[in-house]
Amino acid sequence: MPQVIPPPPEPVKKTKGLSQAEKIIKQLRDAGSKGVPNYTLANYNLGYRGRITELRQDGYNIYCERQRINGRATGVWIYYLTEED
Repeated sequence: MPQVIPPPPEPVKKTKGLSQAEKIIKQLRDAGSKGVPNYTLANYNLGYRGRITELRQDGYNIYCERQRINGRATGVWIYYLTEED
């Protein structure tokens, strides 16, 4: 008796999650005036600076400050989302 091969299963439809830019905006909004350090943003994408640039071009007011300890600059930058128009 020939072996019957079943049809392939229907592909599972994946629901699309938040984009990297949407994750960054959500993080910035949730942080408020506390800001988000660059090492946290890097958790989403090592190219987070490119996403920040795109968000700025889309009209988001994002600025950053370099963190200083005892007057010495560190490698940590804190990103803030200012009041949206």
